[in-house]
Amino acid sequence: LHLVGTASLAPYLMSRTVAQLYLKIPRLGCRVRVGAPDLVTQHLVQRESHLGLALAAHDHPNLETVKSYRCGLACVMRSDHPLARKKRVAPKDLIGQRVISSPETTAFGQTLRRAFGTAGAQMHKDLDCTSSTTACWFAQAGVGVAVVDQVAIAGGLLAGLEVRPFRSTEKLPVRLIRNRYRPMSVVERAFVEAFDGVWATIAQ
Repeated sequence: LHLVGTASLAPYLMSRTVAQLYLKIPRLGCRVRVGAPDLVTQHLVQRESHLGLALAAHDHPNLETVKSYRCGLACVMRSDHPLARKKRVAPKDLIGQRVISSPETTAFGQTLRRAFGTAGAQMHKDLDCTSSTTACWFAQAGVGVAVVDQVAIAGGLLAGLEVRPFRSTEKLPVRLIRNRYRPMSVVERAFVEAFDGVWATIAQ
């Protein structure tokens, strides 16, 4: 089974799904590649991977969505950050703060722009990262606070970070994608079924 996924989704979602799959198929040969959304598209179009996992919508006619999910946003910061005292963080709370953001040329950057609303103009967005996982590393180092997709911090994988819900109606699409011109194998279908189960553990 050849899998490809983006950096914020692979650490928890993909690893837990593969672990569940090995309970059913102990000797399964599996290859995992992690990178930017463009890599996911490239691997699937060129048939180098069977299934892809990405936050953004695919924009290639040869690809189709197998399953689609939606996740919200969370705010992360170190425990010594003033915002760590809050139970929930709103856009207005980030005014005057150094916010680790994402380039507005990306789909996630556009999501953050909408989520921040008018408060975004008064945030110090001095640093941007192209993945939520990278943003979490910088927040962990004390660079500032980051607003990331909830999947990126699922399972408490990053020690030393406080996580708070972020007040926003914005939702991000999480998609399992495949090449529409390849028939799905029994193993691929088993992965999709296992993924459903893992998603249910973080969607509660």
